[in-house]
Amino acid sequence: MLSALPVQLGQLAPRVVHTSPDSPNVVAWGDPAVVLRCGVPRPAAFVATSDVYNIGNVYWLAVKQKATTVWTVIDRAVYVEVSVPEKQAFQPLPLLGNAIASKLKPICAVPEDQTIPSQNTLCVNRK
Repeated sequence: MLSALPVQLGQLAPRVVHTSPDSPNVVAWGDPAVVLRCGVPRPAAFVATSDVYNIGNVYWLAVKQKATTVWTVIDRAVYVEVSVPEKQAFQPLPLLGNAIASKLKPICAVPEDQTIPSQNTLCVNRK
């Protein structure tokens, strides 16, 4: 999936990322940095009543933190997290969602409108 990510994210230039321990699964762009982490744990805030958003052909859960919103892809085989600082004017989710969707197929369902998928296929029931 990381190979599908853009080098330049809109007008945001790539940045060097220092993680501890070292991880090739973290990339960043811009200043303040938009940071993507692949393979994070299931978000604790993801429950049956969570609002999720279809942006860039993937479903995201948004969790507001101090000066950042952490968006996590919840419908793919791995959880992918994108931290977007409040001060970042550029909205990266459509580009990142499309890149993620091009490499990772959905593995669970999110109810839309009046269509309710079976309980065992719901993303919220995924571990």
